[in-house]
Amino acid sequence: SLSLVEEEWRQEALYFSSCSAGTIPQDRPCGEASTAFGKSCDTIVSAVVKASSGQRDNVDEYMRDVCRELEKQDWRHSQCLSLSSQILAGMKEDDYLNREHFDAEAVCFKLWSDMVKEVESTQASQAQSEPLPIQQQQQQQQVGSTPPPVRTAPVSAGSAAGASVWTGAHGNVTAESRMAVSLPEAEFTYIERPWGHFVNRWAAMDVEIEKMFGLEGRFSMLDLGSCCGFFSLQAAVGYKQAAVIGVEGSVGIGNGTTGLQGTEDEIVQTKAIQTHLRWIDQLGLTNCAVAPEVWDFRRVCSLASLGAPIADVMLSLSVIHHIDNVSVEQYEADGMQHVEGTLQLMAKLLQLAPRHFVELPDRPWMEHMYQAYGTARAFLGAAAAVTGQSWSFQGPLCISQWYGRREVWLISRTGVAPQAIPPKGFKALFSRTLGLGYLKGVQQQVASFPRQGQRLPQQQQQQQQQQQQQQQ
Repeated sequence: SLSLVEEEWRQEALYFSSCSAGTIPQDRPCGEASTAFGKSCDTIVSAVVKASSGQRDNVDEYMRDVCRELEKQDWRHSQCLSLSSQILAGMKEDDYLNREHFDAEAVCFKLWSDMVKEVESTQASQAQSEPLPIQQQQQQQQVGSTPPPVRTAPVSAGSAAGASVWTGAHGNVTAESRMAVSLPEAEFTYIERPWGHFVNRWAAMDVEIEKMFGLEGRFSMLDLGSCCGFFSLQAAVGYKQAAVIGVEGSVGIGNGTTGLQGTEDEIVQTKAIQTHLRWIDQLGLTNCAVAPEVWDFRRVCSLASLGAPIADVMLSLSVIHHIDNVSVEQYEADGMQHVEGTLQLMAKLLQLAPRHFVELPDRPWMEHMYQAYGTARAFLGAAAAVTGQSWSFQGPLCISQWYGRREVWLISRTGVAPQAIPPKGFKALFSRTLGLGYLKGVQQQVASFPRQGQRLPQQQQQQQQQQQQQQQ
């Protein structure tokens, strides 16, 4: 029953919160709790939507009945209502899209963050009301005694959006003043990530990009996991001579998970890519394109085997963990444990460009990496060492609180940067790139399709010929 499932979910949230804070012994990695919840939640949410034939009213009625049975069970009833609210909020008007392409992962992601946040709040209230243990009181009363070191736990996945700081801001220069083009917040934000996080990250990177190439410099940029295209569009408008390609595979939270099982055409139809293409057209950008493809370990290794950088600069902002997730079976096939596979993935990514802006997520994502290296910076340093090349680290350029602490680092090859492949070769690396005019072309094709009862020109000619033959 849902009551028992909710109890299991709550226990996972309790374990995750306590494990992340270091207040209980770890009998398993902290991140396994969120993974277990995610699998269970995804199964239930997907089943509810499909069983209701993707019809919003049916889901609403069903969840009302289910939650009504839990009215006397305190938090279970509230959690049921929250689950119902999240499912309904994620549904579209199209029954078919709900039935076949419902983004259960995004629903579960939000539900998990709310659950952990509630658990942490309850634990904090209990901690404030409980007296200190006798032994700890005695230690604090000892004159001259040194208090035990305090372990600062990472901000957990339950902590959603917080501040974002551009660490290199100077004087009266604002992050907003670094924007090359004004874009509507509502079209580019997702999963509660504040607009300021986008603006501050771009400002921090833009200052460094201008130092590298100047405003009129010719360079190529790969925006891996470009989502709605905010950073690609800023770069393409701000640097007219740059060639910018965003790669979006729809295997994460921001743009759903269509890429896990869907076709390339279905990836193109996702909200993020459609938004990116619409703004390429609206801004008239000839130097910006989107490549709809899923990257995994094999794809990255293939590109790295070319032996030369594929771009002059690369953005990998909160995307590497998604590539890592879809690569686990490939690691195993190559005889690597998860930690070694992730390290090799990062090292191969570094070989694709001499300059990288990288943002990694906090725990519980990439928990195995944090267990092995402690910090995102230490992991990146280890990956840089694996390449056998010399790299410099600058940052963090920007620090944001979004489901944990996320830092943007600039990683650059020291000495003379190797030459990237030419722009034409850069574009040729992708089986399909969509740019200016693509949406208009699709609309024209759709407009040329015959409506019901309407004949194509060829059919009209054949009909006329038949009529003439009959008259003769």
